[in-house]
Amino acid sequence: MVGNEADGVDPHAPHPDHLEVIAAGVLRGGHGPVLVSTTYVTAPGGAAIFAAGTTDWACALEPPCPGGIAPPATVDAVRAITRNVVLGLAEPYAGLRHPVQPWPVPTARQYLQTRQHPATGTYGSATEAEPAASDPPNHQP
Repeated sequence: MVGNEADGVDPHAPHPDHLEVIAAGVLRGGHGPVLVSTTYVTAPGGAAIFAAGTTDWACALEPPCPGGIAPPATVDAVRAITRNVVLGLAEPYAGLRHPVQPWPVPTARQYLQTRQHPATGTYGSATEAEPAASDPPNHQP
């Protein structure tokens, strides 16, 4: 579920040590495949941050979105995740009570190679038929 903008974690760029990628997908386009992700971050003092990673997250909570209505399974999943996040973050020191389960952030290529049914989409003028076998030139797996 990606709207007119999506964010992700670049495994080659600095990012918090206490980071968990909750959901991920790959967008294919003119600058190569990019990993988009929903993340959860905690801080040693107990703070917690949830980043949906897409401008259409709210549309799944209250359809319709400008690009159409999300599939029912997507709407159900987004609503359940949102409920759990709101309830979890409402607790004092949520980051200590709900620590991240860190895992290495994959490159777009690694994500595509390690998932049986990877979540993919396109950006820009790309089409699904375009190959996504490589990362952007400046990124090495």
